[in-house]
Amino acid sequence: MQPPTHRLYGDLATWWPLLSPPEGHAEAAALHLQLLEDVAGQVTTLLELGSGGGSLASHLPDRVLATLVDISPQMITQSKKLNARHRHHQDDVRSLRLPARFDAVLMHDAVMYMTSAEDLQAAIMTAAHHLRPGGAALFLPDVVAETFEDGHTLVGGFDHPGCAARLTEWHHSPHDHRYVVDFSLMLREGSGPTQCIHESHQMGLFSFAEWTEMLTAAGFDLMETVTDGTVISSPIFRVRRRP
Repeated sequence: MQPPTHRLYGDLATWWPLLSPPEGHAEAAALHLQLLEDVAGQVTTLLELGSGGGSLASHLPDRVLATLVDISPQMITQSKKLNARHRHHQDDVRSLRLPARFDAVLMHDAVMYMTSAEDLQAAIMTAAHHLRPGGAALFLPDVVAETFEDGHTLVGGFDHPGCAARLTEWHHSPHDHRYVVDFSLMLREGSGPTQCIHESHQMGLFSFAEWTEMLTAAGFDLMETVTDGTVISSPIFRVRRRP
């Protein structure tokens, strides 16, 4: 397992509280937990695959103990600042095998870095391996092939006392289960000059049918697919582990 080479999750990880503030994730955390508990019953243990800076997990209620897994040690460091009561584990979600079973598994936009069918199936199998029978999982890709919009852009970022950050994403060039996201970051500390950084990331792009086939092959029953109501209608695949 090798940590990612992207600076966004490496030496720039300390900027995540400005790029994606934790306080902006409370509503999503409540929705995702409710979707899981509608299938699995009350959730007390949760595994998050590709947990990043831990913003979502920071809003889980006290009754839920989470194990947060990410491949980036820098992102794990950021998450620990928000989630001291939760467990952390640095590993690759494609090969992770922990000696535990969980009530629920959550994989958010980190699933977009599964850029081949083999990688995506491996991540799905990791979720299945760690779920108790009857447990529930959510997979939340940013986009699927049917909803991809070539040229779509997103802008984010905020100001804090003494520093400011802006992030622009440009989604383009879909081809062979992949597309490109160009990230443009503008970072400023104090009254100093603005630092501009560009990175290109490869993301995975799969159809509803491909997702459904892989989830079924992993031993999941697919519940209804819901959307999160954003500008691009992002799918939420909600599944139950077969007994």
